[in-house]
Amino acid sequence: MNARAAALLVVAAIATPVSAQTLADAARLAEEQRAAAGGTSRTYSNATLGGASGYASLLGDNFLLSDYFDAYAAARTRLAAYRLSHLDLDMWLNERVVKAKDRFDLESIYGQDKSVLQALGRMTPRDYFKTDLAFSRALEDVRLAPADREANLPRARAANAQYVATHDLLSWSSSTLKTEQDVETRRESYIRRYPRR
Repeated sequence: MNARAAALLVVAAIATPVSAQTLADAARLAEEQRAAAGGTSRTYSNATLGGASGYASLLGDNFLLSDYFDAYAAARTRLAAYRLSHLDLDMWLNERVVKAKDRFDLESIYGQDKSVLQALGRMTPRDYFKTDLAFSRALEDVRLAPADREANLPRARAANAQYVATHDLLSWSSSTLKTEQDVETRRESYIRRYPRR
């Protein structure tokens, strides 16, 4: 029996330092192991992606509007309609969007509200804003002559501009902008009628 007790004391003495490790020690050890391995978790921001155009680098050279546009168009239309019929959501969203520094901030804002996520449907906030950026670029790029697009733009951007031209998305954009302008007009009218003090 004494031999068992002695063995238990030896095991307990050996195990105690391991279990006495603090959370700070574990974090420090994990950081040292990560540094030794040379890897860290990826964090995307304008700073890590090279300045104000950092978000554009998420698109890379292969982001095709045709893969995402239908879901994006449905999400943008639902979101505009929802904002038009829910002033409280529109005011909440507008307050935050106005303060956003970039699309990374917008992703975070859109990810905070269940109604917004529901309006986005199957799109994540990241996919929504990547598609939004690709669509905005394509609306500008479609103004170039087809030969200039092919000669001067990366292949995906030229394909996106061609997609906008082929699918008459300039008129879709105009009708969606009209709904979004109605949202803005209603918000401004409300703010004039009930100014904050």
